[in-house]
Formats: sequence, structure tokens, C-alpha cells
Amino acid sequence: MNYKILLIILAISYLGSHAAKGQNLRQLSGIVTDTLGKGVEHATVWIQAMSDSSSHKTFTNKNGQYIFGKLPEKEYTYHIYHDNYQSVNGTIYLNGNKELGHTLYPVKNVNLDNVVITADRSNVIKSNAQSTLFHLSGNARKEKSIYEALQEIPNLKVDLSMRKIKTADEQNVVILVNNMQRDTSIESIDPAEVESIEIMENPPVKYLKDGHATVLNIKLKKRSQTYRLLNLYNDVHPGMVTNSHSGSFETGNDKFSFYTILFWSGANREKGNEYGEQHYSGTDKDYSLNTRHNSHNAAFYIGGDFVPNLNNYLSYSLYADYNNTKTRKWGEGSISQKETSYEYDARRLTHNRPITYAGKVLHQYRLSEKSLLESTLSYSYSLNKDSNCNHEFSDNYNYSNENRYKMVYQTGSYIAEYQKKWDNKNELTIGSDTYYINGKLDNTSTAGSNTFDYRSWNEYLYATYSSAKTPFSYMLSLGLDCHYNKIEDIKNQYYKIRVSGNASYSFRKHHLLKGYVRGYTSNPSISLLNPYNTSTDSLQVIKGNPYLEPSYTIESGAAYRFTLGAWYIEPDICYARYMDIYERIGRKEGEVYAYTYENKKRESQLIATLSARYNIKNVGHIGLMGRYRRCFFENTTKSWISIYPNWRFYYKNISLNGSISFQPYSHEEYSKRKNSTDCRMALNWNINTNWNVGIGMRYMIEPYEYAYSIDDTRLDYHSYINYDYPKRDKMLYFTVQYVWKYKAPKRKSQYLQQEKPNIQLLKE
Repeated sequence: MNYKILLIILAISYLGSHAAKGQNLRQLSGIVTDTLGKGVEHATVWIQAMSDSSSHKTFTNKNGQYIFGKLPEKEYTYHIYHDNYQSVNGTIYLNGNKELGHTLYPVKNVNLDNVVITADRSNVIKSNAQSTLFHLSGNARKEKSIYEALQEIPNLKVDLSMRKIKTADEQNVVILVNNMQRDTSIESIDPAEVESIEIMENPPVKYLKDGHATVLNIKLKKRSQTYRLLNLYNDVHPGMVTNSHSGSFETGNDKFSFYTILFWSGANREKGNEYGEQHYSGTDKDYSLNTRHNSHNAAFYIGGDFVPNLNNYLSYSLYADYNNTKTRKWGEGSISQKETSYEYDARRLTHNRPITYAGKVLHQYRLSEKSLLESTLSYSYSLNKDSNCNHEFSDNYNYSNENRYKMVYQTGSYIAEYQKKWDNKNELTIGSDTYYINGKLDNTSTAGSNTFDYRSWNEYLYATYSSAKTPFSYMLSLGLDCHYNKIEDIKNQYYKIRVSGNASYSFRKHHLLKGYVRGYTSNPSISLLNPYNTSTDSLQVIKGNPYLEPSYTIESGAAYRFTLGAWYIEPDICYARYMDIYERIGRKEGEVYAYTYENKKRESQLIATLSARYNIKNVGHIGLMGRYRRCFFENTTKSWISIYPNWRFYYKNISLNGSISFQPYSHEEYSKRKNSTDCRMALNWNINTNWNVGIGMRYMIEPYEYAYSIDDTRLDYHSYINYDYPKRDKMLYFTVQYVWKYKAPKRKSQYLQQEKPNIQLLKE
């Protein structure tokens, strides 16, 4: 914590040194004229001290003159503006009485009240070692939702119904807005206000703290007018199997913004089927069940920011998220033991009710034009009530087990960070993230009651230096992760180094070569640490391991990027090494198969990826992401592929978009997952500037189905479960969206600016 104290002392010393200079009082005066030398009356003159943000404002008289008396000797920024002239901005160090002269240029009388000039820069792609910068096409900026607009960015998979964004291979994404992390929904962002989209596929270790390898940074245009935005979205399946609704409102200007977002989704009495089979130690079991699934999710977000002056920036966010999921299952099965077999009826119920409250406050203090201090304070509280009941019965066989638990999970975090830039090419970031976790789980089952406590204190120190000089750019980022855990009566501590390094070289304008390495830790979830049984299965016991340590991943790879006109192509090859990875360890416990988790030494993967996008001018785009994985386990080797083609086309006010998510299988050493192909297509009509309606279909190739199997030949254990949902087959849905925008006029008349204002020092 000493470095935090040092940063505070440096900041106080900086402010104090400037305060000492402010003892002498000076006068600042000036005259504001037009290009003919005539004084400009009623021009606003506003000055602000750069050291302490104190400000003063006055207006010019009929001769264009103004005067500020008795000002402390400091450095000031000044702003002079008038409705009919271009504004003037600048800085001056007031080390004596000074008189300034300002010339304001009129703007040419080309009225732009109803004219919007839009340049399509979707083919303009900029890259460096750390990230790639994309621009939305003109059609995407006309979309009514940021989620629709982001569909044209390569390697992103956008779920329009659930309003979620992931990578094309289903990995979570860290979302930033203007370089600041956004923990709430982005529903209130207007695509027309997006300046650019930055994708960090090799981010600094600051973001690797949570194991995320992709960062999405949405850069917005600077607000200069009062604005309001209302966005309402509805996605409904006619059979009411699934539906979602969201609404957002945002208002603000160049000094503040405020947004509020509501989201609700649900699945109502969805019918399905579950089939399972097991074999262990001479016992064979199978069952076939009908299922009824109800799920509801409600979320509420508020947030915004405030700019009191040029040196301070404050943002805040609060959200509450509630889920209620209940699944009933009933059917019949059979069990065979040696020469005896029974048929039985089965009744099962699972009920999960998590709720989360969270809040965050961020403050930035700008020390100078190129450096700032940033502090972030956050807190979250989660409560999860979960119950699982399993009853199997017949005249000759009876099994009953219930498992109920309540988990309280609290986290708090404080981040202090210093950022410094040079020449807009080099940047240094130094920071620390201190966070605390307090978790408690009360577990009640047929076998008895248990309580599990988990506490963790983590100090994460990091530093990043990057240089973006052309044609060679690089980034080096290091972090030290210090963990102090108390799990039940078990105390442990460990230290891990996190690293992220990238270098890129661009040549012949359209080509770029990139190499990267990144190493990061992943912490075990509380369910993996809980030593008590959470299964209600008659042949299976599932327990966590409180001695688990974080796993460590190190990835190294190389990529080539080609961008020319409408083409974007990037092949990537990566070798990943996983150490202390969590391995499922099975053992015999009485007459059942029990498994827990242990840290095993290592396994590795070879990953080859191809990303491509082709823009069709004024029509749309076609994108593709394909990935091949070959995993080298301790005792075997497995391979699988995933393919994600997507497209979006426009014709006048009509758009057609679609995607195919194809990953038939994925593997672990002793288990296998089967996934159905999700093919979706949607047709949307922009009726006017406010309304949009659409019709779409999901699961066009095959119905939704999911299967999971475990084959542990060491203990002669086999398990297979298959879920299918018949109504999720060629599932038709309708969307309705309403958007209302308001922008206050920037000035009484809007004109096309053509000349630059002028300033000169008249007297000192």
C-alpha cells in the first residue's frame, strides 16, 4: 500500500506548489473583435485555473472589451464564444498583468439545420500491437440499437434477444465506454454517436485479472449539445416460449449524463425432454423425463457521469439483477443391480433464485494535459437460494434426496491508477487493485447441514508501457497477483506473475505482422471449493476441494492481418499452456461414484483461427470466424472445430441479417459436450426515424439439443444426459423497437465553419 501513499503525497505536493504561486494578484483584460476590427458585444469569456479548477466568467461590453481583476498568479484556460462566431480556446500563464486581443471569424451562411453529413469509414481500419480500431458503416450508424450496429465488427457475437455480447467462440468480453469499464448494459448508447470501436485482443494485464482476453472499447463523440434518447425493444415468440423486453432513457450535455435501463426476459412453461443413462460398479440405470421450464430475469441499471470542470471527471453506476428459474421433471426409469431390476417413477425439482446488487464510482483528476490519476471504488452483494429435489420410487425401490443451500457473496474493490502520455505515441500506466471477497454457504441436505466460509484478500499490482510509433508498435504489461485466502480453517497464500506483451510491424500499408504472449490466473469458483456434496443423484456424489489453487494460463502466438479496401483477413496461430488446471478426479465412495477436483500439472492446446470480413459498399457485410482446437490432455488428445459465419444486408429501409453458430462438440479429458447448430435469420423494416419492426427465425437447421457425457474408464463409470426442446425448432419471433431522439440546437443558427480563429498578445 506504500505506493498508494506515495501517489497521494505527490498529488498533494503538486497542488501545494501551485497554490504557493497564487499569492500575487494579477489582471487579465482583452478585446474581442470581428474580422473588420469591430468589437463583438455580448461574447462570453470564461476562464478556469488549471491547478485548482476555480473559474470566472464575464461578458464583453459594446466595444468588445472585458476585464478580470485580482486573479492569482496561475495557469488558466480560456473559452470565448458567441452564437454567430467561431469560439476561441487557449491557455495562458498569468505571471503579470496581461491584455489579449481576440479575432472571431464569422461562419459562412450555409444553413445546416436539416442536413446531416455522414462519411462511411467502415473500410478504415487502424491497428497497433494492442488493439484494432474499427469504424461503423453509415448503415450501422443509422441502426436504432448499438447491439444491431456492433454485428458488423469482426469476431463479436451479439445476442439481440438477450442484449449480450461475446466473442465468436463464446468467451466473455470486457466492455469499456470511452476507456472506462462499463458494468451495466449499453442499451442507452446511440450508434450515431459512436466515433470508433476498439477491439483489444491482447489487452494489458489490468483486464487479464479476471481471465478475460478480449476487451471492447466503444469510443463516443464528444457531447456539445443537450440530448435525450428513449429506446424501447421487444422480442416475442408467438407461443410465449421465450421473450425479452428492454427500455432505456439517457439525457445529458457536455457537463453531465444520466441513464436508466430496464431489462426483462422469460421462458414460460417451456416443454422439453431429458434422457439419461448411467453405469457404475455393476449397476445400470436409465430414465426418460418430461420437463417444464420457467425462467425469469429482471435487471435495473442507473448510471451517468459529471464533469464539474476541466480537471475532474466523475462517473457512477448502480444495478440490481434478479433471476428466478424453476424446472419440474417427471417420468420413469429402470435400475439393474446384478440379477435384479426395477422400474420406478421419478419426480425432480430444481429452483434457483440468485439476486445481485452492485455499485461503482470512478473519479479522474487530470494533473496535466498528458497525465491523470484515476480512482475506482466498487461493491457487490449477491444472494443465491438454490434447491434440488430428487425422488425415485416403486414397490421395490425407493430413493429420496434433497439439497438446499443459501449462498451470500460480497466483494469490494478499490483501484488506484496513474496514467501518463508522451507525444500521443507513448503511454505509461501504473496501478493497483485491492479487493476483498467474503462468501458463506449454508448447505442443508438429507444427509445433514453444513456451513462453508470463504474469505479472500487480493492485492494486484500492475504496470503497462506502450508505444504506437509507425510502423513498429509494442506493449509490455506486468502484474503481480498476491492472494491471502481463508477457506474454512485452511489458510493459504500465493503469488502469481501476470504478463501481456505484444509487438506489431506494419508494412506496405495493408499488411501487419503481430506477435504476442500473455499469462494470467483463473480463480476457482466457490462451488469448486465447497467440500460438501451438492448432487442429488443416486449413483453420483459431487464435492469441491477447499485446497484448490488458481490455475495459470500462458498463451503465445502470431498473427498476420491484411486490410485492403473492403477486405479484412486475419489468420492467427496460438499455443496455450495450462498449469495447475482443475481436473475432475473420480473415486469410489461406498456404492456411488464420487468426484472432486484437484490441481493437475499441465495440459496444452494448439489453436488456429481465421477471421474475415468483406464490406459490400452501401449493401452490408459478410463475416466469418473459424477456429480449430487440438487439446493435449495427460492421457489422450482431442480435437474440435467451431465456425461462425454472419451477414447483414441493407436495401433502402429493409435489412436482412443472420448467423450460423456451429460447434457440434467440445471435449475435456473424460467428458464430452454436444451442441446443436443455432442458425438464425431476421428481416427488419425501418418504418421511419422512430419505429422498426422485424420478423425472424431461430434453429432453422435443427432443433435445440444439448448432451453431456462422462467416461471414466479407470473406475468403470459412464454417464450420458441428453436435453431437447421441441418448440425450439424453426422458432418464429417478432421484434418491435421504438426510438425517440432529441438534440437541442448547438446555436441559434447552424453554419458551416471555414476559418480558424485568431489571438494575439496586445500588452504584457
